[in-house]
Amino acid sequence: MRGIAAFVLLLAGVFLLALPIAMHAKAQGQINSDQKARMGLEVMRQDGNGIQNAFLQVLGARATNGGKSFWEGPSKGENSILATSFKLILLEKSLEQKAKNGGNDLDLWFGECAKGGMEKLRSKILSEKRAAKCNGCLDFKKLSVDFRGNPRPLSSALLFHDGSAIHISKRGLTQMPESYILGFPGFEVCFGASLFYPRENESAIHLMREGFG
Repeated sequence: MRGIAAFVLLLAGVFLLALPIAMHAKAQGQINSDQKARMGLEVMRQDGNGIQNAFLQVLGARATNGGKSFWEGPSKGENSILATSFKLILLEKSLEQKAKNGGNDLDLWFGECAKGGMEKLRSKILSEKRAAKCNGCLDFKKLSVDFRGNPRPLSSALLFHDGSAIHISKRGLTQMPESYILGFPGFEVCFGASLFYPRENESAIHLMREGFG
């Protein structure tokens, strides 16, 4: 009987000795987990800033033709919008490939950015474990044909030249007769970037709203 009691006391002693070690390990694990979470948030923040800066560079670039700025006069501004929308196609391809090379998944898109739609989009990304766009939203490479029969990126319908700069704006819908294809006039419009981080199993959505540019 004394042997059993001694054995129980020994186990209790080992447990009591191990408890601080286990608690320290658990606390250290929590610290590491918190650090990883903070690092992940910082990476997502930096990615968001990088994407927005890239869009700003495209929207702010001065398109020229034979030394004459496309920013001079309404017709020139329209040409600038068209040139910018084609540059957005190149930007989409470049950034999505860069994300892929880094082991992440990125989807750039434009369309309606209602709050409820973004919550559904976040759930969709985590459920499908890939970057996705919101319902009704389109890739920048999506083309239409203007009244002259020339290809025209549909994203140009959400670009407006105010006489000094190009901004994201649903006012651009008035410049594009074929904008009915988009199906969301009157709603809040935006350019968006959806990201999925497989290693962290995390998602991020970055929006550029009306007036951005």
